[in-house]
Amino acid sequence: MHYAEGLDNLGTETALEVLKRIQNFPEKRRNNIISFAKCEPDFPTLDHIKKAGIKTIEENFTHYSPSA
Repeated sequence: MHYAEGLDNLGTETALEVLKRIQNFPEKRRNNIISFAKCEPDFPTLDHIKKAGIKTIEENFTHYSPSA
């Protein structure tokens, strides 16, 4: 199989490394950063979303969705 040449330039996942580096910044500098990295929401999951998730698990829809 032939892959695009640009794939040779890809590395590994670095998001956690970046987050760790940011945690070592002085607080004043950290407060000026808007992170678009992995995060934890600051609000609870809405009930209808939780129920939909439970329903899909109970119905064995437990695989990844199509990547397309």
